[in-house]
Amino acid sequence: MNISQRIINYFCIVGTGNKLIAQNSEFQKQHTLTSLEIQIGDLNEDILMKDNEKWVDLCGNKQVWLRCIYDQNQQPITTLTIKELKIEDNELKIPLTDDIYPVPIKRKFDQLTHQFKGINNGYSIYQGFYDISQYIDQQQKKSHHLVLCYKTQNQQNYQQAISEIQIILADKIDKKKYTSSFSDMRLVIPKDFHALQFPLCNFRFIIFKQKSSPFKVAYMPKIIDRYPLADHNDSPLSHMISMIPMFCFPQGIYFEKSEIDPISKGQQIFNFVLTSETGKRTYCICLIFHEIIPNDILDQLGHIDKKQSICYPKALCLLSSYNCLEQMRELIKYIYRCSLSKNNIPIESTICNIIKKIKFPQQIFEQENICLKYVLPSQDICFYTNYKYPIGYNEALECLFRLLDINRIINIYSAILLEKKIHFISNHLSVPGLVIDAFLQLLFPFQFTSILIPVLPDSLRGYIEAPVPFLIGYSQKNIIEQNQHTQVDSLYVYLDTNFIVNCENLTPMPEKALKQLKSSLKPFNNLFNDEYSKFYLKRVDQAYHIYMDDSNYDPEINKNIDWYQIRNAFLEFNSILMKKYKKYIIGNSNNEGDFTEIFNVQAYQDHWKKDKFIQQFMETRIFQYFIQERTKFSENESQYQFFDKYIDSKDQKLKFQIPKQIIEIQVADEDQLKEYIYKYDKFPQLNHEIMKNDLVEEQEINQEILQETIPQLDQQKWPKYILETIYKIWFLIFIVNVRNNQDNKIFKKMTELAILVLEYMRLKHLNLNEKLFRYVLESCGYFQMDTKALYLVKLMKEIKLEASPATHGIYFQAVAQAMNQKGLPSDQQQDQEIQQVDSILLPRNYTQNIYTNSLYSLHSTCPTCKRKLHFEEIIDSYRKSKYENSIECLQINQGCGQEFIPKIQITLFQEENPIEAELYDIQNPIQILKNLENIINIKGENIILNDQFEKQYKNLYVNIIFYIRLVKLPYGHLVKCNDVNELQNQIDYAIKKLQMKKSSTIFQRVAKELRGKLSQQGDSSGNSSSKLKQDDYNTAQNFGSKYTKKIFSSLVNEQFSSQNKRQNSSNIQSLQQFDETKAESSK
Repeated sequence: MNISQRIINYFCIVGTGNKLIAQNSEFQKQHTLTSLEIQIGDLNEDILMKDNEKWVDLCGNKQVWLRCIYDQNQQPITTLTIKELKIEDNELKIPLTDDIYPVPIKRKFDQLTHQFKGINNGYSIYQGFYDISQYIDQQQKKSHHLVLCYKTQNQQNYQQAISEIQIILADKIDKKKYTSSFSDMRLVIPKDFHALQFPLCNFRFIIFKQKSSPFKVAYMPKIIDRYPLADHNDSPLSHMISMIPMFCFPQGIYFEKSEIDPISKGQQIFNFVLTSETGKRTYCICLIFHEIIPNDILDQLGHIDKKQSICYPKALCLLSSYNCLEQMRELIKYIYRCSLSKNNIPIESTICNIIKKIKFPQQIFEQENICLKYVLPSQDICFYTNYKYPIGYNEALECLFRLLDINRIINIYSAILLEKKIHFISNHLSVPGLVIDAFLQLLFPFQFTSILIPVLPDSLRGYIEAPVPFLIGYSQKNIIEQNQHTQVDSLYVYLDTNFIVNCENLTPMPEKALKQLKSSLKPFNNLFNDEYSKFYLKRVDQAYHIYMDDSNYDPEINKNIDWYQIRNAFLEFNSILMKKYKKYIIGNSNNEGDFTEIFNVQAYQDHWKKDKFIQQFMETRIFQYFIQERTKFSENESQYQFFDKYIDSKDQKLKFQIPKQIIEIQVADEDQLKEYIYKYDKFPQLNHEIMKNDLVEEQEINQEILQETIPQLDQQKWPKYILETIYKIWFLIFIVNVRNNQDNKIFKKMTELAILVLEYMRLKHLNLNEKLFRYVLESCGYFQMDTKALYLVKLMKEIKLEASPATHGIYFQAVAQAMNQKGLPSDQQQDQEIQQVDSILLPRNYTQNIYTNSLYSLHSTCPTCKRKLHFEEIIDSYRKSKYENSIECLQINQGCGQEFIPKIQITLFQEENPIEAELYDIQNPIQILKNLENIINIKGENIILNDQFEKQYKNLYVNIIFYIRLVKLPYGHLVKCNDVNELQNQIDYAIKKLQMKKSSTIFQRVAKELRGKLSQQGDSSGNSSSKLKQDDYNTAQNFGSKYTKKIFSSLVNEQFSSQNKRQNSSNIQSLQQFDETKAESSK
């Protein structure tokens, strides 16, 4: 049960803001055609081209060109036409009523090509060359010329400007006929283009495309105001800040011409659900209303008739951690009504009261049920709570049973239990959300944990093809626009017409349970009626029902319906499915293990006599999540206990209970009442000065996050666990960098690498947890890599790793954030333009890349017995200490039993000369990950990108680079990398490595070939020199386990040898001299 006392978390206003941003980035790239002329000549030799020009080959011989000039300070051209115009005295006469201009023809040696002579007798007179008849398969009248003409925008012409002109070829329908008639040709005109019905020679046609009308352009929504401005600790808004607008306006914001008052257009209301990265759901209610657009926005729409009334939509939104949509619906309607009427308190105070005062008191958690009554002038809004079962939303159940008949409802419910992909399709915005909410009520005590999107934004259409279970609602328009094909494994529910596609593929329910369910629902068969459904759909989106306009609707029609009886029918069905389930739960089992370790699957199948439906149901996340919750103490324990009692005794029923305590909250305090009367012309911008008395909760920072429990692993599994930890370190740094470099395409390439790393880890049977997939999915969202995201979800399913709502939620969040910053892509932009990277990766002022030009050497000599330990022994020693960095010189390995911390030396080079050498403690990878997560948790993830990270955590910083280099992954985004090509090279190298033949991996290389090259140094104490002692190290026996050697030997050899090839050069002497000098200095 949610322990937050606050019921309503936030109030938001969503709109376009003061600056319009088109949702389709292609619209923003459209240029405006402002001038035209025809030029005769060779384009390369005779004509000088400019950047703002485009040249179109009219005849296909590259001699006759249409010069198109864009974005000049002239009136935009809106249409093209070819007309027969009269010629008198070598002057072209155009009737003023035509309101057109001729396109002049310019030849190489012509002195005069185009001149406007004035107006005479209702004609515009032009002098010059305009006749294009020689280029057209069309005869002209005597004393007439065929002229290419155009119109421009003016106070009578509000057509959109031309943005593009092209030439297309036509086919003759009957090639034996030598006519040039338009009707004799087959012409394929691209979408949104218009064709001139005069063919040029060689069957060529001029086509042109106009810019999109501002009334057909979807504009980006955003949160333009909110209360409170500061996030609550227990339910932050920051992770939803870019998702909320996208779900309030799934298809973007459109402007509308209106001949009536915007208020008279009516208001829409609907609900949706958001899922955070932690899996927590936020329930939202949204009210859409219209306003006349202000002048500053009107000016951004371009050349339109500003005398007409133009309005645009805004949205009011309430967000809650509780599923109390019925009450939120009434609250949001009340807030909007306050903006339309006179009040003695400001609307800001009303919003403050709703957020601050509608709270459950502390003692509510000690009582079974309670009623919180918010008293309004015209009605009371009651919030109920019951710990035995969730409070229902009756309007959702009404919507379901009014639009679908009983048999179809049962079919859909069966598909939900079996986790099919279900599409809820309706042309009414609120219907899918209501229907989905109704099914979630009927699922009790089960929980749907997969993708849940009651309102699908256009930008997330790709999720319709996700290979995982989902409940998604959207408009039928989405299918038509996408040419979406039905999928065999999906159920398509057309809510407006009571029709389902693919329901014949469903596995039949157990006969006894199905018979009982139908019997219990029999009294409600008459709720569905075709005629009444049509009237219901007319009003379902209306925020305020006007019953006088609907003679067929009786507001009292639902008064005698017991919606709890419907819920009890499905609860009884669920109890039959789970009869005696507790008998098959395996006691004293590890809840985190495989499902078969906590539940006797085979025995339960035998109990149901191998029923096919039950077998499939047991494989679902719904069933398994329920069983897992019952093996531990859950936050919903009281509800599960009620269900267990219901199974054993049908005396337990879902029913409305009279609250034992009623707490009243008044709409306003007496000290808020003012003599001043508040009246608004439109919904106001919030005055936060009035709200400043609201107490802002101080954010508390946990000093240390909870660490995952380190399992007890044997020698065989331990090195794999260490390797997994190293990869986790890289993935954590990867996602932090991606979040702060979303506009840098080099990190899109690194995302591809991250996917290869996941595939490699799977190949090597390393443990892949959901968090790693979540990081990469988030990055896919930022870079709009929908195809890759769907592949990852499919990969998770293949390895039986269920994607939780948190994973999908954080992907949606990343997509929304990318959309908010970049706008919608015009096409599915794939992996192109990767070669062009930004000149600056991170905000660092570095002058030298020191860690990419360095030599690593191991100092692992026991200070007591002088025995040299191999790196594999160090890894094995961490199995005992786990979180500690010190290791033991084991006596069983001919050691002395002394504990010490091994070190690593980094020698920095300038060109080929060593300039600096320092020793650092080698840290346990587990300790590194723990420290890194705690630093991020306390100081924020940006600390990794800051110069201070290296200075404050030098030893940690060096170890991170060391381990990342060890597994051959890019680290240039972490080090002082002045040349971005260095990071690009590291990424390319890593991708090449991971794309090698699967039979030959970096773990399968022969260690013997590299062992001779291993460069490791002795102890740099004052009693011995620190020069390289390769022979001594190789002669020391390697006591590392065979499992550790199998994984790490080749990696260690490459780290300490392949990068240090400089030792084999003539420069080895200078390095030895440098080390000896350092040793003498230390003495």
